Amino acid sequence: MDTQRRWECLSRLSFFVQADKDSSGKTATQADIDEEIFYLTNEGGFSPEFVESLPIERRIWYVKKLSDKIKEHNKAQERAARKGIPVGGFNRGRR
Repeated sequence: MDTQRRWECLSRLSFFVQADKDSSGKTATQADIDEEIFYLTNEGGFSPEFVESLPIERRIWYVKKLSDKIKEHNKAQERAARKGIPVGGFNRGRR
């Protein structure tokens, strides 16, 4: 009997989707995963390699935190605009 295990290469989708479900239990699709990766790289300043290496729970946490931060910034801009106070730009993880 052959005691060596054969390892099969998993696609990125199957790697992420194994436990990648939102709060309603819906399994993420490749498009959902790509959106998260794009959002974190474009708005958060993370590298694609870093985002893809994150555990699912951590990636979701980063997406939620970044989204909350952008919402807070937008609300502050709206309040300042009503008062006529200029507000600086949002720092999206870029130095």
